[in-house]
Amino acid sequence: MIAELRTSLRLRRHTLPELIEQAERSGACTATGRPPVTAVLIMRRLLSGFGTSMDETAAVVAALRQCGYPAQLVLGAEPLPANDGEYPVFTWVAVDGVPVDIDRPPDTYLIELARFPECP
Repeated sequence: MIAELRTSLRLRRHTLPELIEQAERSGACTATGRPPVTAVLIMRRLLSGFGTSMDETAAVVAALRQCGYPAQLVLGAEPLPANDGEYPVFTWVAVDGVPVDIDRPPDTYLIELARFPECP
């Protein structure tokens, strides 16, 4: 977990496009066990404050991937529009294709739109 926290500290000032690029460049996905998603997110918030859901999820995915976890950023939307006609969009972290640190699996109430980066 120390490596993941150190990585999140190093990535805290990156922009969203830089975080996504970093996640795509990460090495082999070889880490096993439960990834410390909550710890990485808390460290990022303590050092950089709260960000948008997309920024925070991208930072967590980039940190986990740099430490060898097969993490992916998943983008999903509600199946029905809100009162203003817009479709609310959400992001979450998945490791080995499974959502992590979420009370209710997103696929039970959201439609998955995209998942990246891909792990070999």
